[in-house]
Amino acid sequence: MNRFFCICIIGLFFISCKNPIKERDFNFKITSPQENWIFYTDLPILFSTNIRDSEINWYSSLDGFLGKGNGFSFILSEGNHIISAKSLDKKASVEISVLSNKLRNESILTYSINKLNQDLHAQKGNYKSIKV
Repeated sequence: MNRFFCICIIGLFFISCKNPIKERDFNFKITSPQENWIFYTDLPILFSTNIRDSEINWYSSLDGFLGKGNGFSFILSEGNHIISAKSLDKKASVEISVLSNKLRNESILTYSINKLNQDLHAQKGNYKSIKV
C-alpha cells in the first residue's frame, strides 16, 4: 500500500512539472501605450504587455508590422492608430493618437503628458515645466 501511495505521489509530481501554469494563460493586455493616449511624431513610443514573451508581434493599423517582443520603442506616423499585440492565441488592442509636433516658426515644442506614469522618451535638449 505504501509503495502504491509513493508511486501515485511521484506520478502527480511529474504530471504537474510537465504542465506548469504559463504566463500566457493569464489575462493578456497591453500596458503601454494605453487606450486613448496621445503621442507625437518626433518621439518613440514604448510597446509592452503584462507578460514577458519574445513571441509577441506588434501591428499598427496605419504603419503595419512594428516589431517583435516586449518592451521596445518605435516612432509612429501621424494619425489615429489601432495598436495590436498578438501572442499565439492571445490578442489585445488599443487605440492611440499620434500628432505632428513640427516647429512652426517657434523654438518651443510642447508635449502633453496623459498620466503621471506615462512613458515619454524625449529627444535631447532643455526642458521647462509649464503650469497650466
